[in-house]
Amino acid sequence: MQKKLGYISFLVIIGTLILFISSSLRHLLFKSTALDLAVFDQWVYLISQNLPPISSFFGFHVIGDHAAFILYPISLLYKIYPSEYWLFLVQTFGLAFGCLPIYLLSLQAGLSINYSKAISLSYLLYPALFNSNFFTDFRPESIAVPALLWAIWAAIEKCTYQLFFAIGLVLICKDSLSLTVIGFGVWLLLQNRRVYGLCCILIGLSWYIFTIGYLAPFLRGGQAGGVVFYASLGSSPKEIIINIFTNPNLILGKFLSPDALFYYLLLLLPVIIRHLQNSNILW
Repeated sequence: MQKKLGYISFLVIIGTLILFISSSLRHLLFKSTALDLAVFDQWVYLISQNLPPISSFFGFHVIGDHAAFILYPISLLYKIYPSEYWLFLVQTFGLAFGCLPIYLLSLQAGLSINYSKAISLSYLLYPALFNSNFFTDFRPESIAVPALLWAIWAAIEKCTYQLFFAIGLVLICKDSLSLTVIGFGVWLLLQNRRVYGLCCILIGLSWYIFTIGYLAPFLRGGQAGGVVFYASLGSSPKEIIINIFTNPNLILGKFLSPDALFYYLLLLLPVIIRHLQNSNILW
């Protein structure tokens, strides 16, 4: 087992280095997105110095943004040395670490060790993974990627403590990920894991109501973060949810717009090409 996991550890290290170097070079070449990176850098720095984490850009508390409690443990790295490169490293390691749960899920599905290794490598080589790291600079929700994959493995393996630890990690990355946890719970119900499914739905719903319905609006003095980007669907999270069910044409118009369809094509293109190659259609 040590040799098997040694290969995965090697992938995680190499993947982290490649993604980290790419992000760092982009930043050094003045191509990083100044606002988002500056906001997170300031918040994490203020937390590390035991100062009120109030953004000078936005004027509200860090938790008022998206209830990203994960920034508090990340701030411990800034106590060693305050630098935005820690944020790059955390994000790249989080994305690359997804190799491990991918490998375990592959073995869990009955694939051979070699196939499982290949699937893990394919995860790292997937263009969307590189792009999500390269063009976002830093987002706390990147840490939720391996956590959610680990939650899937733990639920199938019936590792209760690991499941709920992973779910907790997902939730403290971003408030809106509570909806992802609810969706995960629905999937578990369909997989006949009713107790796990109901627990995830209740936890996700409770977190959504607490953070998006109360905590974030209270700390930012207005609506929860991100609502402005969905103004065409409603002026509040409650109104948006109601419109999704009472006026489905609104949301379908977003999902089926030309830009959205082109994005789906780009997202699935590597998978389609690989499938065609396996079917010998391209040869």
